[in-house]
Order: sequence, then structure tokens, then C-alpha cells
Amino acid sequence: MNDFFKKAFADRIIFASFFGTILFIFLTIAIIFFSYQKMPPFIPLFNQMPWGEERLGTKLEILIPISIAFIFLGINFTLSNTIYQKMPLIGRLIFATGFLVSFLVFLFIIRTVQIIV
Repeated sequence: MNDFFKKAFADRIIFASFFGTILFIFLTIAIIFFSYQKMPPFIPLFNQMPWGEERLGTKLEILIPISIAFIFLGINFTLSNTIYQKMPLIGRLIFATGFLVSFLVFLFIIRTVQIIV
């Protein structure tokens, strides 16, 4: 495993994607932390649902997108760990996808907080 870190993080794309993902996840957590007290008890989280109470979630459910981003990061890290030695391009794409997911979660949380606070 330590050998993977040396080889993978020597690759600039993987290094930038991994730390960019971590940065966006922590920025999202910080935004939630600073605006949590100002949030109403129910917030519009499920935007694909029909109009009404089905779209609302509790304040605690704002952590669901962060959880998904963390799970996605773990799965991508494991997949990339097994694939990178044979196919470096696929390993890079996996990390870039994780970066994209964390960025989109960041944008979703920012937009949701802007609407409700």
C-alpha cells in the first residue's frame, strides 16, 4: 500500500485530484458547520421529488451529500489502488471523477444554504 502512495502521488493528476477532493469536502463541512444554527428545521434537499413536503428533509439530512462524497472517495481510492499499476489512465480518471463528485456536492450545499439562510 505504501508503494502505491509513492507511485500514485508522484502522478500530478492523481495528487491534485485527491487533495482537491479533500479540500472541497472540508470546505463543504465548514459551510455546513457555520450555517447549521441558522437553518430552519426542514430544508429543501430532495429537489427531484414532487412539489410539497416530499422535498423537505431535516437539518441533519444535509450531511447525506457529504457522506456520499466520502463513500465515493473511499471506493475510488480502492479501485484506483488496484487498477493504477496496470492502467494509469483509468486510475487518473477515477480520481478525477471523485474530484468532480466532491465539487458538485460543494455546489449543491452552497446553493442550498444560499436558498435557506
